Amino acid sequence: MSGLRRDFRDFASIFGWAAVAVAAGYWLAYVLIAPVTTTDSHVYNLARLLIAERGGLFGNSLWTNDHQIVFPWSFDALHLALLEIGRVENLPSFLCLLGIGLVTVQLCREQGTSAPPALLFLLASPTVVFQASTSKNDLGTAFFALAAFYFLRRWAESPGARRWLAGFAIALGMCAGAKSTGLAIALLLLVAGAWIGARRGWRAIVEFGAASAVGLLLWGSVETYLNNRVLFGAWMGPADFVQRHGNPDGLRGGLANAVRYGFNSLGTGLESEALARDYRGWLTAACSRVLAGLGLDRAGFAAVTADDTKFLLGAHEVASNYGLVGLAALPLAVASLWRIRSRDAAAQLAAFGFAILAVLCLGAGWQKFGMRLLLPAAVPILLSAALVTGRWLEPRPRLRTAIQAVLLLLALAVPVCSWNRGPAYIAWALRDRQQVAMQERLPLFAEWKGVHALAKSPSVQGCAVLLGPNDWALPYLQDSDPHW
Repeated sequence: MSGLRRDFRDFASIFGWAAVAVAAGYWLAYVLIAPVTTTDSHVYNLARLLIAERGGLFGNSLWTNDHQIVFPWSFDALHLALLEIGRVENLPSFLCLLGIGLVTVQLCREQGTSAPPALLFLLASPTVVFQASTSKNDLGTAFFALAAFYFLRRWAESPGARRWLAGFAIALGMCAGAKSTGLAIALLLLVAGAWIGARRGWRAIVEFGAASAVGLLLWGSVETYLNNRVLFGAWMGPADFVQRHGNPDGLRGGLANAVRYGFNSLGTGLESEALARDYRGWLTAACSRVLAGLGLDRAGFAAVTADDTKFLLGAHEVASNYGLVGLAALPLAVASLWRIRSRDAAAQLAAFGFAILAVLCLGAGWQKFGMRLLLPAAVPILLSAALVTGRWLEPRPRLRTAIQAVLLLLALAVPVCSWNRGPAYIAWALRDRQQVAMQERLPLFAEWKGVHALAKSPSVQGCAVLLGPNDWALPYLQDSDPHW
């Protein structure tokens, strides 16, 4: 009997790793073949890199959108070489997913449990894998926040090992430099590190402060904040720009946003377009009734989307939520907090995730596409739940195999149900990469082709493109023939 159980335990492990390879392998194939499809990247995230390459950062007159100037760009800058070759532009986000996976494996090894269930937990979450296959910076911020947490935790356990402090400094700087909200997360990490250092003595405090300062200066996108100061007289950008994206109602707005994110999580993340259209209307109305009862109905909205309050739902990179695993993760992460005093990894991850969630709800105004903005909080919460589940499944190999099979089915359902991540899109990208790149706004593809045809006409001696604030700049900036 013991031999049979050992054999099944081995089968559960082999099956789990095979399932991880299949699910992750699909997204690797997508990333290697598919182009940039995200509107934000075409307008500012990546477009600004090529604009800065032509005119520099300071004193550049070629900018077409305030977002190109205001937001930090440490993570976006990793895409520059890929933009030059015109391939695998989504790879940095996928590498961040692999980095999260490596941290997950280490945490599972620490507690003596199998890693595949925890990895499948991540791969079954729609928003996680959608953002791992895009060129946006949300998963990058989440990865660097998690890495900083992990290095800080290891430094607390082994204060003499300065390699952990060096890793923390790099991750801290990249977290702060990847996205504006990363600054608040970096502040949380600095407070936690200072508290750990204070318990170790003045020498640890000095080492921690020096490492953190170097990390922030080298990787914290300091130059973009300096440019904001020069252009707008404020480190974060124009005052009205900051106000339009922030939460104007303080604690009331933070509570209202937490309720909205909770309601917006009540879905599978796999809804069809038709189902999502009907369900999200009902969900928005239900949330509004609850908020009205609490006197918070209009609190917390970002001014940029205050007139469009309906939730987004469905299997799309800007509309999805964290799926069934996200729903399961919330109570499991809360339950793990009771072990916080024992320095349990799951409890510490949950505390870290909920602290980030509180900061994001209080600081950022609610926007209809805001679920991806929660990734720095969602990833540690998901991992906390995965670690708790892993401890329970470890002595039950049959049940572990069954749970892994369910998670694999959920992970494979994400691209199948997706509006623009399915196998058909990979095949389409092989046939017409540029059309897939612009499929979110197909009329622009016809416009782009028309401008190309005009520019190459023998009767045209020269041609220039004038782009407005919301125009897709990246397709023109990547052109080599003609070179605009």
